[in-house]
Amino acid sequence: MKVTIRFIIVNILLSCIIASAFFVYIKAKESNFWILTLGVFAVAVMTIYNIIWMYKSSAPKKVQCSSKDHIEPLSYNLGNGGVAPIQVDPKIKDSIQIGKNYYNGRGLPRDFTKAFTLLFEGALAGDSEAQMYVGKMFIYGQGIKVNLNNGKIWLEASAFQGNNEAQYLLGKFYSESNETISILKAIYFLTKSAEQGNQKAKLHLNELYRNNTVAQRADLGAVSTDCYYDYENNPFISGICIRANQSKRTYLDRDLAKAYKLLNVSPNADYEDIRQSYLNLMLKFHPDKNKVESEKVLLVREAYDLIREHLRPNEA
Repeated sequence: MKVTIRFIIVNILLSCIIASAFFVYIKAKESNFWILTLGVFAVAVMTIYNIIWMYKSSAPKKVQCSSKDHIEPLSYNLGNGGVAPIQVDPKIKDSIQIGKNYYNGRGLPRDFTKAFTLLFEGALAGDSEAQMYVGKMFIYGQGIKVNLNNGKIWLEASAFQGNNEAQYLLGKFYSESNETISILKAIYFLTKSAEQGNQKAKLHLNELYRNNTVAQRADLGAVSTDCYYDYENNPFISGICIRANQSKRTYLDRDLAKAYKLLNVSPNADYEDIRQSYLNLMLKFHPDKNKVESEKVLLVREAYDLIREHLRPNEA
C-alpha cells in the first residue's frame, strides 16, 4: 500500500486542526461549543478520509501502457476489439496464395525467401493472414533474419483484425515472459483464439493457468484495453488496419511528384520498379528501427497508394 505525499499532508493538517481545537477547548476558562464542534468535525473528516483512502488503495489498479493515445477501431463487428478484415486487391490476394504455397511447399518447392517477398506485400496491403505469416517468419527466421519485435508487430496487426492463428501465436509469444503485463496479454490473446475454437490455444491456456503463478492471480479486468495492442510501436494498426478502411483522399499533381520522390523512382518508371522500391523502403523503415522511421513507413505506404491510384487505369 503506497502512502502518497498528499495523504500525509492532509492527515497532518487535520491533526493540527484537531489538536488545536481540543487544546483551546481544554485551556479555555469557559466551555466553547463551537470549538468542540470543530474538533469533533475534524476527527470525523479525518476518519472518513482515511477509510476512503484505504479502500481505494486496496482496489485493483488499471495497468497503464506507454501509449498516450487510445485508438478506437472503426467497428467492433468481430466482437473481439478488432476491425472487420480489410478487403485486399484480388491481384495481391493471388500473390498471397502463391506466397503461402511457397511457404508450405504446396504445389511449389518450399522457398521461404520467395514466400516472404510475396507475403510481405500482402501484409502491407492489410491482409490479416499474410500479416500472420510475416509475423511468424520474423519470429522463426524463415526467409528473413530473426526479429522478435517485428514478429510481434505483425502478429498484433493480424490479431487486431481477428485472425485466430495470430492471436494464438501472440499468446505463446507473451507467455514466454514472466512480466505481469506479458502474462496478461498472453491470457487475453490465447482466450480470444480459444473462443474461436483453436484447441492449441485452449491447451496452452490451461497449461499457463496450471504452471504460472502470475497467470493464476491475473485480473484481466484490471488492464486497460490499449495494453493488449501496442499502438505506440505498431503503426500498422492505425496506418493499415484502420486507415485502410477509410475513404481515399484526393490528391494534387504536386502530391504525386512528392510520392515519386519519396519512393526514389522516376515518374516514367514502370509499375514493377515502383513496387520493388516500395517493398525495399518498407523493409528499411520497419518499426524495428525507431519511432521516426516508423512514421516513414506510413508516408511510404501513402505515397505508394497514391501512385497506384494514379496508375490504376494502366497498371496491374
